[in-house]
Formats: sequence, structure tokens, C-alpha cells
Amino acid sequence: MNPKTAQRLQLAFQQMQTGDLETAATSCEQILRKSPEEPDALHLMGLIRKQQGQNEAALKFLHSSIAAAPERANFHANLGNLLSKLTRFDDAIAAYRRSLKRDPGFRPARLGLVRALNSSGLYTDAEVEATKLLALDVRDAEAQVALGLALAGQGRSGEAEAAYREAIAIVPGY
Repeated sequence: MNPKTAQRLQLAFQQMQTGDLETAATSCEQILRKSPEEPDALHLMGLIRKQQGQNEAALKFLHSSIAAAPERANFHANLGNLLSKLTRFDDAIAAYRRSLKRDPGFRPARLGLVRALNSSGLYTDAEVEATKLLALDVRDAEAQVALGLALAGQGRSGEAEAAYREAIAIVPGY
């Protein structure tokens, strides 16, 4: 990526973060006119369209970004996030697994996977994945809650309560 494109992309990202989604989209469109397969611009457009509630367009851009740079774990994880939002949990699980294949320690993908597994009723698998998250950081309150949900789904209420209490101990008021 040339420096000017990188600068424009950084500006578009900042615009997105401040909530100026239309300007961010315009900045990305300018990049994509010159470089239609620029993976970071495609990915950012997917995130922008997701925030705008344009989910079909977001899916198109996220799939295009993955086609342009299939090795990028965060691209797969963000696709998983959108698919989860759309309650397409089987597809989300597959996207998260692809992300983790590329970067096994990528926390956002692992947490998304645990949540999608829980939402799918695959509580045993969710427990396994939540345990992997907690192996990376035992003080991860979100992972503790996800573990609690997996345990509760298996009817293990005492263990679930312990996980929830641990989350509250980590982040009071969680």
C-alpha cells in the first residue's frame, strides 16, 4: 500500500471512530476507485456498512476483503461478528474458526466463537473454548461470563454461578 492510500485509510478509520460514517464511506470509496481490491479499504467499508445497518452490503465488503487477504484473522472475525448479529450462527462459527486457524491467540475471535456456540446451544464446545480464553487470561470477565453461560446451558448451575461471581469480582457491577 502506498503512503497516500495508507494516510487516507487512517483518516477514514478515524472518521468511522468519531461516528462520521458517511465521510468515512466516501473516503473508502475514493480509495476503492483507484484500488478496487485494497483489502483494508474493503474491510473498513464492511465495518462502516455494518454500523449503518446495511448488513447485506457489509457482508459483500467483508467477503471481498477476505478474498483479497484471506490470511487476515481480524477480517474473518469481523465477518463472524456480523453473521452472529444476523443470527447466522453456523456461518459465524465457521468464520471464527477460520480466524483462529490463522491466529489461535486472537481473543476477539475466540470470544465471538464462544458466544456463537452458546447461542447455538453447543454448550460443551463453548465451555472448551471459554476455557482456552481463560488460559490466556484468568481475569477476563467476558470469558468468565461466557463460561458461566456454557455451564448453565449444561445444567451445571453451581459452577455457572462461580464463573459469574468471578466475573463480578474482576469487574464489580458486571
